[in-house]
Amino acid sequence: MIQGLPESSSASDIRRLAPAKHIVDATVEEDAIKHVCTGVGKLRVRLGEGEDIEQIMNEFTKVGLNV
Repeated sequence: MIQGLPESSSASDIRRLAPAKHIVDATVEEDAIKHVCTGVGKLRVRLGEGEDIEQIMNEFTKVGLNV
């Protein structure tokens, strides 16, 4: 779970931030009335050789998001 996303965030924004080669799924939660991001997103990745979850988490932390 990724927290602290701006209201304008989309699933493709999360995908761009992740340094993983294979992203299985990325989603952001949206307010049903305003249709803006609630600040929470989810990312599922398949780790390849040489990749680890800490690297991915660090990329989000570098830009000020909580993972």
